[in-house]
Amino acid sequence: MVCHSLRTWTLIIVTAIHFAGCKEPSREEVEFQNTKKCAEAGSYMSLLNLGILYEKGVGVRKDEKMAIECYRRGLELIWEEQRKLPTTIDGWKLLAKESPSNNRLKLLIGAYYEGMLDTRYSDIHIDGTQSNGALDTKEAIRWYKQITEENSWSSVCAEAHVRLAALSENGKVHRNHLEEASRRGSAEAKAKLSDVYLYDNNKNVSYEDGRRITLLGETKPNNNTIEFIHGIRLLEEAADIGGSYAATMLNWIHNNYEGKYPIKKDEVKAWIYERLEDEQRSAADECKIWFLRQGMSFSQSSMLPYMEEGISEAYLWRLRALSGDARAIYALSVYFAYGKVFAKDTAESIRLLKLSASLGDSLALISLGNRYYDGNGVIKDEIEAYACWNLAGCESKRAHEYIVKMERHMTEEGRLSAQKRTRELQSEIEKNKATASRK
Repeated sequence: MVCHSLRTWTLIIVTAIHFAGCKEPSREEVEFQNTKKCAEAGSYMSLLNLGILYEKGVGVRKDEKMAIECYRRGLELIWEEQRKLPTTIDGWKLLAKESPSNNRLKLLIGAYYEGMLDTRYSDIHIDGTQSNGALDTKEAIRWYKQITEENSWSSVCAEAHVRLAALSENGKVHRNHLEEASRRGSAEAKAKLSDVYLYDNNKNVSYEDGRRITLLGETKPNNNTIEFIHGIRLLEEAADIGGSYAATMLNWIHNNYEGKYPIKKDEVKAWIYERLEDEQRSAADECKIWFLRQGMSFSQSSMLPYMEEGISEAYLWRLRALSGDARAIYALSVYFAYGKVFAKDTAESIRLLKLSASLGDSLALISLGNRYYDGNGVIKDEIEAYACWNLAGCESKRAHEYIVKMERHMTEEGRLSAQKRTRELQSEIEKNKATASRK
């Protein structure tokens, strides 16, 4: 009996020692191994995700060279797949039939029939048409409805609701579509829905060929202050997620130039949104960041399975950022600021913004100056804001205008301190550039 108990306890102890030596893989390590396996099988999205794991050191030792290789290979696979895409409308329809879950294809075909496929902002060209589409409203509506009937919460479904609103001949239906798109996070829908609360739309809206026409020249503000403020909130939500048009409207409303709006003039808020509009438009134009544009845009990469608009562009910026490209680092900060492609991360956005500004990028300097001036994500510091804008003013007329506006309210002592900080910051940037060039 004693011998049996001794053998039992010995077995238990040996087993415990054996398992103690075999460490269970962590959740991050399992994620890395699974992602690596899919990447090795040729999945371009898995390759891009694997690059992030290497870049951040999640489940594996941090390795920027491997991250660069993963991003490079993933983008190459995407470009290879792009070359296989059709060039005729019949070809796109066949592809949509073969890939029924890819709603972006349906959105493209709907845009083609609506005449909204603007080749100025797209690398997609459909043969056999003299214009940007076939101009068949009923056919466009049919394709858009196929998307909305799935009741998805994707950005593609939101865009389809926006287009159905624009093509609706019924005011109630128009508003319902905008509300659905707004709930799904569409900046464009929020901006357009704000019209319902900001203006007397019953008198200033008509319909021509199924299109809703707002008679801007006769538009009168809504005198109901509660509804008007709700309209402003919708614009604020739109501006917060990248709607530069909404920022434009908020600047105009808070300036209240003609005194026609049922709220008091607020120059502080007006200038905040004026600068936000400038920042968003500059990022959209100079970095080609698609989600900061009003309306639809299409790229060949977004037509591939599992791809949303702008993914390939975002990872191209990420690849360039790893090589120390200041403009790419700035562009990446914009993606993190708005939570597009990558999860929203304000701290990471500010870190990247400071890094880009420290290398002298003018857009980053303007954006960082905005944050210091407003105390947005950083400690409010008007001297630091002045220095950022002053250095950016060499390349940006708008930044120079900000300096002129600041100096109207500065004391001589404050202006001299700000100019001293400008010289210090310029020296820091030159040192950072020299260090970066030696790497």
